[in-house]
Amino acid sequence: MKVLILTADYYAQLGGKFTHILMLKSGLEGLGHSVDVVFPKRTALNALVVSGVGKMLDPFGFGVFYRQKAIGNILRCALRRYLRKNKPDIINTEDIIAFSVATSIKFSVPKVLTVHGELAQEMESARHIKHKFEKQLFLDAEKKSYEEADYIVAVDTRLKNHVADLAPLSKGRIEIIQNFIDVISFSRKIELLDKEAIKKELGISPSMRVILVPRRLVLKCGVIYAVQAMEILKTRYGRTDLLLLIVGVGTEKNNILSYISDHNLQPSVMLIDGAEYGRMPGFYKISDLVLVPSINVKGYKEATSLSVIEAMAARVPVIASDIGGLSEMIENGTTGILVEERLSEDIASNIIRLLEHKDLADSITSVAFDYVSRNHSNESAARRFAGIFDSEIKKNERTQ
Repeated sequence: MKVLILTADYYAQLGGKFTHILMLKSGLEGLGHSVDVVFPKRTALNALVVSGVGKMLDPFGFGVFYRQKAIGNILRCALRRYLRKNKPDIINTEDIIAFSVATSIKFSVPKVLTVHGELAQEMESARHIKHKFEKQLFLDAEKKSYEEADYIVAVDTRLKNHVADLAPLSKGRIEIIQNFIDVISFSRKIELLDKEAIKKELGISPSMRVILVPRRLVLKCGVIYAVQAMEILKTRYGRTDLLLLIVGVGTEKNNILSYISDHNLQPSVMLIDGAEYGRMPGFYKISDLVLVPSINVKGYKEATSLSVIEAMAARVPVIASDIGGLSEMIENGTTGILVEERLSEDIASNIIRLLEHKDLADSITSVAFDYVSRNHSNESAARRFAGIFDSEIKKNERTQ
């Protein structure tokens, strides 16, 4: 079959959705299907149209809606250009904007919507929403998309319940497929890397123990609590042999840098402004632990985390907040360590626990690798997506 993946995000940007699309495309192509991705191109003109004008409208409370509309218009033009030359059998939309664009064009193919998060709560948690009526407009857009989608894939149970509660008419058309990666390929890439060479390239002493935080620098990712935990490890535990390696970009960067400077943590924290996906195996290679300190922001919680999946595939033990999809993925003490959100003391004590008890860390990584291989491989996920696509295509043919 010919599959079109449609997303309102820039395809090559960092983050979980990009990795999801990349892995789904790879998995489907491995099964012999044809896959194209259509997204808004990142150009200077588009940036001006979306961000420049949006900032001008922010003081009047219309910026957030304008940006959504502008991105949708850019994506609609890209989709129309694609459809002039191609005839996909099905469209898999990766967000509400993409789904709205797909339904606005008269093209009779099934449309499957993948739900990575709650749009209204995500906008609110990112401080884009200032008034209640704004949140309601986003909730209405979600509800409309959920009701109109031919089929819906949610990446965890919480999101499935969110869809069903907001749009009861969608019940029976929702399935959970948790996030996934090419576990074997990812693991093999890491095995072939030179740990000492990577540390040398980054200017990290061979004797330093590395705690990796592969997170976007936004409120919901809770990176500030990882930095606070590092302060506790340095001052209370006297651990000067630890380095917190943060890989990510986002709006909280300046706040995090200020905290690092105010508490003299520069030698203990290294911040890398994001990285291409191909560099991530190197960061996992040099890491002794991976930390995912996500928090609940106005009801918006972490879904199935690709960082956790990657860490498990890399055979690196994970410490994560006991919220959302993280709780669903991690069995505490067996496939990772769960800690209460926002408790830096809890994070710090469990870092010490794993570093000082190698037998526990080894047991966790072994069980976690088996778990992720069984439950989060892109091959098995692609087969499930292909099954959904095939079923929806046949339904559509029967109604023609």
